Amino acid sequence: MKNPGWVRLCFSLLFLVSSTVLFSQTNTISQRIDSLLSSQKPRPLNGVLIVAQNGKPVYSASRGFADFSTKTPVTMHDQFMIGSVSKQFTAVLVLSEFDKGNLQLHDPVKKYLPEMQQAWTDSVTIHHLLTHTSGLTTLDKPLAFKPGEKFLYSPLLAYELLSKIAEKASGKTYPELITALFRKCKMKNSTIPALYRKGHIIPCYTQKSDGVFSPEPYQLDNMKKSTPGGGIISTAKDLSLWNENLHNGKLLSQKSYALMTDVYAYRPSHRWGKVGYGYGLQISELNNQPELSHSGAMAGFISSLIYYPETKTSVVVIENVFQDFNFHDDLRKVVNAGQ
Repeated sequence: MKNPGWVRLCFSLLFLVSSTVLFSQTNTISQRIDSLLSSQKPRPLNGVLIVAQNGKPVYSASRGFADFSTKTPVTMHDQFMIGSVSKQFTAVLVLSEFDKGNLQLHDPVKKYLPEMQQAWTDSVTIHHLLTHTSGLTTLDKPLAFKPGEKFLYSPLLAYELLSKIAEKASGKTYPELITALFRKCKMKNSTIPALYRKGHIIPCYTQKSDGVFSPEPYQLDNMKKSTPGGGIISTAKDLSLWNENLHNGKLLSQKSYALMTDVYAYRPSHRWGKVGYGYGLQISELNNQPELSHSGAMAGFISSLIYYPETKTSVVVIENVFQDFNFHDDLRKVVNAGQ
């Protein structure tokens, strides 16, 4: 029989070695991000970032102005519109109804929205809408191609239809469904335009070619229809919580999560090159590390949300200036290289 004291010593040494490796990786990532922020190249950050591992933040920062006219700094508590990052939330609502047996992913739109008279509702399925392979451009125009034939990104319409299907399948409204999802993830500072009453949503801007930051007015009442595909309001901390819940089995069955993260089509013109697309998520690799992601861009806001499943690392960047994604992409490379 082995000496219990020797066994305890071995476990202690193993724990010490693994903790030292994790600390070294975390320290490396922090140093690299510090350097990126200090250099202000390719451009300064004007927003918030969080990097988390195993659900715990290992780096966070806020830079720039929430309000350029008053020079009010951005804070970690500020709320931002997250654009197309919203799509994965709507995809989860649909997959949750699939888990409950309330819908089937290859059913046609017509089955759930019989009031729609367009001919394509008989051939376009829930799966096609989730994967941007429906060929749908507008409600009343012919499809651009046969459903399932290729990828054509639908900024808002496909996911608006998906929200209506989730409503019909569940018997609940989209605001009720998304609020319950936020609550389940403990995302206390996330909401949608239809429910926004008060909070910390900040002014937003577009940087002009001459470098001037021009205010972008937005009216939340006018953004209600765009919410399922691009209108969720959130914070960096809440998005980190979302990644932790989504990618660690707390929201969907194993089957549904596997379906969500499978590749059904390829997005050919993404800034990273050719990337796969699942259900509301992009699937790609960087330095042989699988990554699950999405970015969002709308008037005055840009965002990126990335998850590395092998190291359980989340990368969140949200900004209140509509500009290029160069900082986001450099941060992605820095975090990836530091793992």
